[in-house]
Order: sequence, then C-alpha cells, then structure tokens
Amino acid sequence: MRIPYQEGTGYAELFNGNKYWGEFEDNLMNGLGRYEWNNGLLYEGEFARNSINGIGKYTWNNSNSYIGNIENFVRNGYGEYINNELHKNYVGEWKNGKFNGYGILKYDPEGKSYYEGEWLNNNKHGKGKMVYASGNVYTGDWKNNLKDGFGKMEFKDKNEEYVGFWKVNIIIMK
Repeated sequence: MRIPYQEGTGYAELFNGNKYWGEFEDNLMNGLGRYEWNNGLLYEGEFARNSINGIGKYTWNNSNSYIGNIENFVRNGYGEYINNELHKNYVGEWKNGKFNGYGILKYDPEGKSYYEGEWLNNNKHGKGKMVYASGNVYTGDWKNNLKDGFGKMEFKDKNEEYVGFWKVNIIIMK
C-alpha cells in the first residue's frame, strides 16, 4: 500500500489501483470498509485481517449484486444474488461461490417462473419444485439440472398430470 502505518479509520490506494476506505487495525483492513477494484467491482462490508470476511455486498459494473455471507472473498453461507441483466434473483445457501443447499431462483421479475429446492454447484439437484411461466409445475427429484427420479408434472393448460419416474428429463414409468 502507498500509505504509512494505519490504525483506526482511513484510506489506502494500492499499487494496482484498487482503493480501500474503512477501518484498520495493525495496518490491516479490519472492521467495516469499502473496497473498489480498478475494474469497477465494489465491495462494502466486513473485513478481517486484509480479507473480505463476514456480511457484505458486492456490486458489479452491470449493477448485478450479491448481499450476504462471504468467507475469504467468496460467497459462502446465506445470501441473495440479483442479476439485473437477465432479471433473475437467487436467495438461499451458497458454498464456494455457487448455489449449494436450499434456495429459490426466480427466472422473471414477477416471480411467475421459479425453482425452489435443493442445489448442488449451481444445478438443481435433490428435491425441488419448478414452476414454469405457463403455470405448469414439476415437483420431485432433480439431478444435474434434469428431472431424474420420482416426480409429478402438472400441466395446467391441459388439466393433466403425470406421476412416475423420470430419467434425464424423460418420464419412464407412470
């Protein structure tokens, strides 16, 4: 950093052009602060010994954002991601920067199309419910983003439903 020893609240401009405003302890970013990368990425929240740790908010140049738990710069724990470009919104559990555990992904601003259930590395995986914009609903097992296992598909427009076993998105037994 291009600054003398820091203690308390201050400002630091790093050699790579990144900037930090906030609390210092023992010359380290520690406590609440704001960090701006030279590419425009912004973080506001908690720091621990020069690392982003705790609760905070990332905001990207395209105005997409994440607010929630962060461990060593990575989204981990509970948080919300808003993708303004694609009009998607995810609220739920994260691990290693990916959807992992229980969460809800809305595919449109009105919330007419969404998936609610279990995730593994950004894929629908486990038990879940997918509501399509058409009003059709699938409730059941998922594997790698595909219907796989036992499930029920309700076709609202036809007033029909299929209940049975699925394999890679194809019903194999009713």
